[in-house]
Amino acid sequence: MDNSELLLFVVSVAAYYGSMTVFVPKICRTIAASSYEKLEEHERKSVHNDIVSGVNGAIAFVFAALILLTVDFSRDYIQGDVFPVRALAITQAAYFVTDFILLCRGAGNVSQQWVFCIHHVACLTAYYMILVHSVCQFHMTLRTINEMSTLFFNARSALATLKMKERNYYFVNGVMFMVTFFVGRVMIIPLHYYTWVTFTTTEFIGNNPYVSPIFYTLSGTVDVLNVYWFSLVFRGFLKYYYKSKLSNGQVKAD
Repeated sequence: MDNSELLLFVVSVAAYYGSMTVFVPKICRTIAASSYEKLEEHERKSVHNDIVSGVNGAIAFVFAALILLTVDFSRDYIQGDVFPVRALAITQAAYFVTDFILLCRGAGNVSQQWVFCIHHVACLTAYYMILVHSVCQFHMTLRTINEMSTLFFNARSALATLKMKERNYYFVNGVMFMVTFFVGRVMIIPLHYYTWVTFTTTEFIGNNPYVSPIFYTLSGTVDVLNVYWFSLVFRGFLKYYYKSKLSNGQVKAD
């Protein structure tokens, strides 16, 4: 990383940290004071994290989609040094580092489930490979498309924390979360591995013997987590759907 990239990283960490600890709390107190003040301190921190994570996910998704539409990766799907991809990797690495800082302070999603720590470590290692060794830029950009589901995930979490599970838009948001999660995190898995297997050459593997094992380890770890999470999401959707259907049937019977 050169000085300008290091500056971007530091500014991004400061922006994420400031948003989670100062800016977002002020917004919550302004637009939802009554609900917000009733929350415990750890619930407030969770809402702060959900909002920042959701906004970050939406921006990352749009940025990644624009990169895939404008950058010609067909010249080399494996190696490259494209600045927009590096900028995306830097800002996302800054977000995960900020999450770990908040973890140390007892806040953030990663403090709630250890599995998020594994996910974050895998992602940060991938960003290291991109920024230091200039490999896997296409694959990182492709996988960042999965951030389309983050906005709905964090909206779902925030609505639950604010005791709004019975609202119709909670269910609609849940459906959108399930669909975007499947498209962005599960459906693209075959393409992710296909492009790697197809476009890695014997010469590249010979010159970089460590890259393929790291690629498969990181990708496999994240994919196992994503498939596991999707199974929970789908099971939760079915449970909620049949519960609602049963409740509606009882109302009609009465």
